[in-house]
Amino acid sequence: MEHMESSGIIITVVSIAIFINTALLLLLMLHFRRMRNKFHARWEELTQQLGALHRRSSIGAENSPARFESTSPGSEPVSKAPKLPGTPPFLSLSEMLTPLADPSVPREIKATALEDAREAIDTLEQEINSAAKAASKELAASSLSEMEEARAKGSEQSDVWIAHLEEVVIAHLGHPQLSTELLSEEMGISRRQLLRKVKKVTGLSTSTFIRQLQMKQSYALIQSGEYETVKDVARAVGFSDAGYFSTLFKAEYGVSPSVVIQENRSTA
Repeated sequence: MEHMESSGIIITVVSIAIFINTALLLLLMLHFRRMRNKFHARWEELTQQLGALHRRSSIGAENSPARFESTSPGSEPVSKAPKLPGTPPFLSLSEMLTPLADPSVPREIKATALEDAREAIDTLEQEINSAAKAASKELAASSLSEMEEARAKGSEQSDVWIAHLEEVVIAHLGHPQLSTELLSEEMGISRRQLLRKVKKVTGLSTSTFIRQLQMKQSYALIQSGEYETVKDVARAVGFSDAGYFSTLFKAEYGVSPSVVIQENRSTA
């Protein structure tokens, strides 16, 4: 009787042990399958990110001149575009994770497969992040270069435009109808555009800009010796009031126009 009770206890213990072992194996299988699915999903996500990087890189290469390293002696190498990692071999990851779905494979081999897959994913992720950062830096440098070129080009165009405006103003200094309306017609833009552009390019109001040209031109006329009186010079640059002209001239040059005329005569 005691022997039968001992056998029953042993059978019960063995059954419980088998049940626990089976449960553990099932849990391990579920864990490995979950990790396998997780790695596959992450790998696919990285593949999509890398594909987007490759597409962006190819579009950038089409829209910008080819970059290369100079091989001529003494020349500085031109920076190359950031090298992107190749398309990830999805099949190789699948092969790494194959043991996880096989119940007959020992746990040690499955654990090693998980580590190998994790290392492959981490490596690819690091490569993608590095390539993305390098591509962002190059894009920022390219944008900055384009902005500088555009700014230089805009500055050059502004210089040409303002030089043309000066010619138009000087040509009409003696015109009784000299006004911003006349200048806007000559420049082919609206009055509002003229006022805004003169302010943007020179930092001056249009009236101040014209006034400075009047003073500059009046000084040049006096130096030329063609005009003998302040009144004549004032009329030549568009002033009907010689006294007002003299006040502006002295404020600009620190000396009255009559003194400059007198000095010019004595040195002639």
